[in-house]
Amino acid sequence: MKKLKAITYFLLGAASLLSAVMTPAYLRSVDSGVLRTAGGKPGLISEGFALLRLEKPGPAHILFESARFNALDGVKELEEALEKYRSQDPKGFQQGDSDALIKRFLDSNPSNSRFVLGWMVASNFRKSVLNHLEQSNRPGVQTILKNRNLQSLNVFYPVASAGGQPFDSALLLIGLLYQEDHLSSEFGQQVELLAAQVNLGKDTRHLEAMCLDILSLSKRMNWGQLTTFIQKVEIC
Repeated sequence: MKKLKAITYFLLGAASLLSAVMTPAYLRSVDSGVLRTAGGKPGLISEGFALLRLEKPGPAHILFESARFNALDGVKELEEALEKYRSQDPKGFQQGDSDALIKRFLDSNPSNSRFVLGWMVASNFRKSVLNHLEQSNRPGVQTILKNRNLQSLNVFYPVASAGGQPFDSALLLIGLLYQEDHLSSEFGQQVELLAAQVNLGKDTRHLEAMCLDILSLSKRMNWGQLTTFIQKVEIC
């Protein structure tokens, strides 16, 4: 149970940290000289280019924003590289990486949103994700999908109710991250354990807290950014 609590506490803190990092005022408060002394310039700029070479414009754009707000040398070149990527592959830039599965979902369910949550709130997009997950042979995925039948919740409305869209979005997103191996092994095991426990009638508060944190992250990130970030989550 301590590990399950650690998941929700970590994600909540991570969501808050991400919000701060992506706030211009916060970035401006860090003197560019400090970043240079700490290796900020080569770390941000060179890593940004490295991510672009890996077809990950989403996380590369976050590094660009950090470099721009601190007026680091080389930021113009990174900006031009990002714009070139956007012009050559606008859909890939929107989703933040070259994931073929997400591209297929977006091709079938076009969206103007830059962030994952904007895609997930669309019923047709969720249906595409659900159809994909229902074909999974992983017991953990099927366990997560069973959470969609939960009725006694503390924060969310049940999936089948008029207000069930947020809970459905969160569960399907967690299931997708699990199915596509974007969670560390231990993190995935703990998510599966938590999902199994609530299916047996245990308290849903920790599951709901994790869902809130996932929704908070997906509201601010595209797929490339979300998966790059969530892969770094380790359970202590």
